[in-house]
Amino acid sequence: MNNQRGQLFLSLVTVALLSHAQQSNAENSGEQTLGNKIGIVDTYTIKCPALTTHLDFKLRDTTDQSNSSANTLPKPDPQIINAHLSKIINRNKEIVDAPNIIPNEYKELTLNGGNGSYQLTLDTKNTNLQIPTAQNYTVQYRCLNSIGADTTPVAGGLKTGIDSAIKTIKNKATATFNFSCAKHKTLGNTDKIYIKVTNKFVIPANASKINFAVLSGQIYKDQKAINTTDLVSTDDNFSEKVTLNASSGDYLAIIGTSATDTNKNNAKAYSFEYDCLDNTNTPQQPATLLPLEKN
Repeated sequence: MNNQRGQLFLSLVTVALLSHAQQSNAENSGEQTLGNKIGIVDTYTIKCPALTTHLDFKLRDTTDQSNSSANTLPKPDPQIINAHLSKIINRNKEIVDAPNIIPNEYKELTLNGGNGSYQLTLDTKNTNLQIPTAQNYTVQYRCLNSIGADTTPVAGGLKTGIDSAIKTIKNKATATFNFSCAKHKTLGNTDKIYIKVTNKFVIPANASKINFAVLSGQIYKDQKAINTTDLVSTDDNFSEKVTLNASSGDYLAIIGTSATDTNKNNAKAYSFEYDCLDNTNTPQQPATLLPLEKN
């Protein structure tokens, strides 16, 4: 029994270390520029090697706005959310942590605990307490068997496999979610639970009244597409990370802006991160970035 507990502990540690590694192994485009013209785009091919099942992508507007009043959106709150996933296993409470989830970023947690009840707790420990604004987030969960197929989840108010509606959490507050994973009549027992927590940056209500160009990135492959936008060029945060599930091969990345006013300087500086991952979220490298058109 002690040996089984030791193996389970090592498994949990491995999951935690893998989660940390995934946050730091993404490849970066380096500093790029987009010229001051209406309607132009930069295009790239991202070549993902064999075993890739999906591409993660996020974009950062690095344009210097120190001498411009065009971008008047406030900086997103430099606040963080911490996630803690737990389950009682053999009378011991096993916990997997995902700390320091920054705005427009998500982290994933997996706990191999079999059938039964799990608990997710979110807190704002070590966040900036000088900012009273509540933070926004979403939660996604899945109960999975040993080969990654969905088993039978039971959770009030949340649908399995999709992000929840945007929720809020105040500084010094906690939020708790309870999940129950059951045996599926044909797919068998639950092996683990998967949780994804996203720290969301909500667009201010007056954004539609502000006339400035924002930077967006679109990813295409096999008639599938995703997009993401970095609304603020005066901070150090990337846009929300997005995922396109389109296997290995060539992904097309298109970077452009919403610029429509020829009297303004619409030039942009930017960078983006991309990560070719397999079905266990292990990076598949080297991925190859090839510029197709630069403006």
